[in-house]
Amino acid sequence: GPPLAKRTSTAMGGGASKAKKQASPAKAPAPAAPKETKEVAESPAVAPDVTSTPAASEVVPEASAAAANAGTSSKIEELTAQAKVAAEANPDNLCAKTLLEAEVQSWMATLPAAKLDELALCAKSGLDNHDSGLGCYAVDPTNYDDLAPFFDRVCEGYHHGGGKVHTTNWSLDGVEGLPEDGQLDLQKLGLGKELSMRVRVGRNLTAFPLPGLMTKADRVNFEKTMLKAFDVLKANPAYGGNVYSMTPNDVWKEVTGDAENPNLIST
Repeated sequence: GPPLAKRTSTAMGGGASKAKKQASPAKAPAPAAPKETKEVAESPAVAPDVTSTPAASEVVPEASAAAANAGTSSKIEELTAQAKVAAEANPDNLCAKTLLEAEVQSWMATLPAAKLDELALCAKSGLDNHDSGLGCYAVDPTNYDDLAPFFDRVCEGYHHGGGKVHTTNWSLDGVEGLPEDGQLDLQKLGLGKELSMRVRVGRNLTAFPLPGLMTKADRVNFEKTMLKAFDVLKANPAYGGNVYSMTPNDVWKEVTGDAENPNLIST
């Protein structure tokens, strides 16, 4: 602090010259010399305190780096152990298989701890649910770039090759077992009874995070936002339909303030 700096300056600068001046006269009082000598003698005690601070701070980055490396290695070991268990239970678990590939393991070793945490979050579904076929989901759009060595390989495995760009081909040419006219008529395929079909459409809105990072409030507000689009479809005679929500009334009220979920499905 300033008092220390002032004392050091006096001892090593002005104080030293003052001692020399007062020591030169032959009739100078004897007690004066010990007093000035004491101030000069104390200056070495100040210097180590000042110079020791940088030396101590130089050790901190090394210690921090060692701790970070240890944490990174521990995270990789944890992910690898989980992937081995999942892959042993289900060899077709793409998430687990990809994490165990040698090139992916080498790439993981280059990641900072924060990116490893993101990777673990993306892979959580497949590592927790061993029967998963895919087992990994981006939690942020940037994951597809930042974690590309992982996601690119998973996509390649899912689409059985084809490179980074997947080409959709709806042609039925060469498909065995189809009727001669090529029409997918269920009755001609031997399915005479009525069937129930569920079509899952997964899309995201930029105003909300991806599902992996969504909170309860995000999910309810997302549902409420989509009701506006569903109202347009319901009003269209060519489409129609109804919305059936599974969000309980208490959760709906907690987030929206409305007393009831107007679309809650009945049991």
